[in-house]
Amino acid sequence: MERTLILTLMGHTIPSRNAVDKQHWSRKSQERKRLTSWISLLYRAQVPPLTGQGQRMVKIISYRKRTLDFDNLAGGAKQLLDAMKHAGLLVDDSPAFALVTYQQQLCGGLKPHTVIEVKDAN
Repeated sequence: MERTLILTLMGHTIPSRNAVDKQHWSRKSQERKRLTSWISLLYRAQVPPLTGQGQRMVKIISYRKRTLDFDNLAGGAKQLLDAMKHAGLLVDDSPAFALVTYQQQLCGGLKPHTVIEVKDAN
């Protein structure tokens, strides 16, 4: 039976790659640690958790007030993928272990947030 793990990060908007590039290294480290803690808590709350450590399909959907070009969205989501790796949700963020797709939608009247869908690729 195929299971899909859905994590919703309310209030989290994926920053643009340009914004991330301008951050001090310590700010990037703090953000990665915060995201890792957040994802770890959400991942552990899922019952039962995903099994196996093979390739996973990851869909990242960013609900935001303004859309970004694809490169800015994918580059800004790098810290999110790193946090998923550190939380144990992914073995690695390389294409051998994570098939990542990105989407973005305008959130309208909703608060900006990020939804992550993860499932085993096999």
